[in-house]
Amino acid sequence: MIDAVELKQQLTAQDIIKIIYDLVGAEPVHEDDKQIIFPSFDIHIDFENHKKKLYYYIESHSFYCYTASESYDIYSLIDTAMGLRGEDWDFIRCLKYICSVCGISNVNYKQRQDTRYKWKSDLMQYVNKRQKIENTVYDKS
Repeated sequence: MIDAVELKQQLTAQDIIKIIYDLVGAEPVHEDDKQIIFPSFDIHIDFENHKKKLYYYIESHSFYCYTASESYDIYSLIDTAMGLRGEDWDFIRCLKYICSVCGISNVNYKQRQDTRYKWKSDLMQYVNKRQKIENTVYDKS
């Protein structure tokens, strides 16, 4: 049996392409032995009309979106993409999805109690607030 970390490390570039295509229908716009470039479907539902700046780095098994300035692994990318489409996916659902798309059956996982803390929404209340700064006007003399 393999766990979620080992599964992520064992996914091939072709597995990643298959997962992304099955998930949102996005195809790679560039592929070489170091990286695969996808449309930025992590921030745009209509990703066909936007820049292609979601990079998958094969050696580190990680994604980076240069449009959103966000890093992802395959699990968090699936969660983010589905959250953008109005669906709330937890880690186990993302894991099961990867296994079903790639035909993997020997993964070790347990369902925990749902104690997920929605830290992103709490953080955004501070990030989005802009302080109003009043400029002082001085007499030229």
